[in-house]
Amino acid sequence: MECVAYMRVSTEKQAVEGNGLDSQKRDIENYCRKNELVITDWYIDDGYTGTNMDRPELQRLVNDCSRKRVSCVVAFKLDRLSRNMIDGIYLIEKVFQKYNVVFKCVHDSVNYDSPMEQAYTQMMAVFAQLDKNTMMLRMRGGMLERIKQGYWMGGGNLPYCYSYSKEQGILIPIPERAEQAKKGEKNVKKACKSSCGMVLYVSAKR
Repeated sequence: MECVAYMRVSTEKQAVEGNGLDSQKRDIENYCRKNELVITDWYIDDGYTGTNMDRPELQRLVNDCSRKRVSCVVAFKLDRLSRNMIDGIYLIEKVFQKYNVVFKCVHDSVNYDSPMEQAYTQMMAVFAQLDKNTMMLRMRGGMLERIKQGYWMGGGNLPYCYSYSKEQGILIPIPERAEQAKKGEKNVKKACKSSCGMVLYVSAKR
């Protein structure tokens, strides 16, 4: 039986936790080999959160399902498809089931053959979102604790005028960039004053 595979990693720590793309691909390939499934296409969202459906490859998958181009989808786990309970259930019930697409997970039992199995699948979608929410809460708590201790909170991009010291855990000013930023700020202020003056002059002429 032919199938397609869906994989996703976000910008968080999935590669470190063992859920990177290489790990997902290896397990999906082994699963398909054991179950006599032939992978004809890969849908890979690299660097996209699972909390919404704004993912190019997921949208391509949904579109291909609606056009009857896909008959079976295999994913590493349900949370790779979605970490949002509503989105996860929507994809299963309103996309896969609607277009008669079989959905299989390597490490989760996804089945709608009976009311009990359907409830179990829906509970997994709930716990996928719970895991995400818990992880975000821990991350925020960790950031706040680092700030209280005087360290850089981490996450996101570094401020332009600073570098990060791993040894000290703090931000180190970069004098050259700070000077550039000050010059840039002065130029912006001059430009704003000039623009405002021109507007006032034109208004007065009228």
